[in-house]
Amino acid sequence: MHASLQPRYPFVLLDADRTLFDFDYAQAQALEHAVSEVVSSQGIPYTKDVLELYRKISSHVWDLYEKGEISQKELQTQRFETLFSTLGVQGDAFQANGRYLDQLGEEEKLLDGAEWLCKTLSPYCRLSIVTNGISRSQHRRLEKSALRPYISDLFISEDLGYQKPQKEYFDAVFARLEGFSRQQAIILGDSLASDIAGGIAAGIDTCWYHPSGTSSIHPATYEIHSLHDFAKIVLAENLFTEHPQL
Repeated sequence: MHASLQPRYPFVLLDADRTLFDFDYAQAQALEHAVSEVVSSQGIPYTKDVLELYRKISSHVWDLYEKGEISQKELQTQRFETLFSTLGVQGDAFQANGRYLDQLGEEEKLLDGAEWLCKTLSPYCRLSIVTNGISRSQHRRLEKSALRPYISDLFISEDLGYQKPQKEYFDAVFARLEGFSRQQAIILGDSLASDIAGGIAAGIDTCWYHPSGTSSIHPATYEIHSLHDFAKIVLAENLFTEHPQL
């Protein structure tokens, strides 16, 4: 980091899915890889309807996980058990989950502006990814991605034993960041329930990434519709004025 240039937030926590990585694309590719053959072999055409059904089921079980009502291990098989049951097909949920995670780890497609953001911030800030994603796919995906040179830390709920928005998750993250100060930290994420609520409970500033551009009442410190706008928040306008190359 450039010691002569002091950003507003030297510690930047970044959510992974739907904030940096194009999770919707990755999810679609991974699900087709995991279940299309099983479903099609039993007379159910693999269409976008199967993907949309899975997304509803997955969203529900992830909500349960983030509320602490089920474990991540239960989450991983329950989503496929429910999918197969709803479709009326026989399938091995454990095997489907394994195939899904393997493929998910290969899908490193980024959202627009994600690489630019990390490249721009990394000389001035310590960048840490904070995610509830599953360890085996998250590690692989980061290693493959263009973000790897800019990210100092990858904090995964499965590895820490707690998940966003739990205070214990953030306490574990903060304990691993040398010289950490809550007053100098901010979290960027797309989820009000895990990223923003978790950041508020942990006592740090928050930025809600809301690319649809539709404003709403929310408790975040900031709201952005473009990742480029986050760099201006973190580095402060004066750095952009003094260093137009940013």
